[in-house]
Amino acid sequence: MSSRSQFIPLLSIIGATMLMASAGVFIKLAAVPAPLMSWFRTAVPLVALTIFYLLSGHRRLGKPSALILLGSFLNAVRLLLLFAGYLFTSVSNGIMILYSWPVFATLFGALFLKERIPLRNRFLLLLAFAGIGIVYSQSGFEIESRDFIGMSMLLISSALYSLTVIVFKAASVRYDQIATTFYQNLIPALLFTPALFFWPFPTGASLAYASLYAVLIGLVAFLLFFTALKHLPASVTAHLSYLEVFGALALSVLVLGETLSWNKLVGGAMILLSVLFVSRGNQNKGGEDQKTEADI
Repeated sequence: MSSRSQFIPLLSIIGATMLMASAGVFIKLAAVPAPLMSWFRTAVPLVALTIFYLLSGHRRLGKPSALILLGSFLNAVRLLLLFAGYLFTSVSNGIMILYSWPVFATLFGALFLKERIPLRNRFLLLLAFAGIGIVYSQSGFEIESRDFIGMSMLLISSALYSLTVIVFKAASVRYDQIATTFYQNLIPALLFTPALFFWPFPTGASLAYASLYAVLIGLVAFLLFFTALKHLPASVTAHLSYLEVFGALALSVLVLGETLSWNKLVGGAMILLSVLFVSRGNQNKGGEDQKTEADI
């Protein structure tokens, strides 16, 4: 791919990353129960895309495959844990834990795709998990601690996200980015619709933040992300997505007034360094197909 043809996909992944960096701040400001926030996050984009398909008669959605429906279901569970986790712990804690997803992708690659993990990468994975432990250490490993509960939810959400990336990357061969985004939101929107009958509908600022979050992150960010994923190697998207961590940390301090403890800084640095070197090691193994499969 020429440098000119890569320009728009590169801008797309950078824009998606910056929008995703604001996710934790929107969740905190909205302060909406996790099932209801999950509905907002998926139903608003789904309605917008449904209207788009109805008005665009020449566009075809395509029959959903079992693979893309599986990815949509995993996304539903991931989102519920994501929103619940952020309600229990800080944004700065959350982004450090969530960014361990490439570590899980490497492990799942070995488990499901029978990829070999070199000895060097095994040490790097241990480094990443040590970093996660250091981030956890600020809560004293007390199971009843709100931070411990929140970070544990986000850790599981991170692992599920690594699976959804693999699933949607495989499914993107058959669907364009608009159809992929539609199906990504389909199952969660249906599953979380009953939440409208169990919790009061948000009003005022909560409604504004929840709606803005749904549009910017649930629709715009993922359209940009899938646009980039279809045209760029997964290794490139993984490296540029590091910007999300720094953007989220900056917003947590500037907007929410959070403090960055040594646990977060040291543990987060260990996670990021591990992910970075694992990704670079995978790139050196061979052709582009190998890099793409390993990095996601």
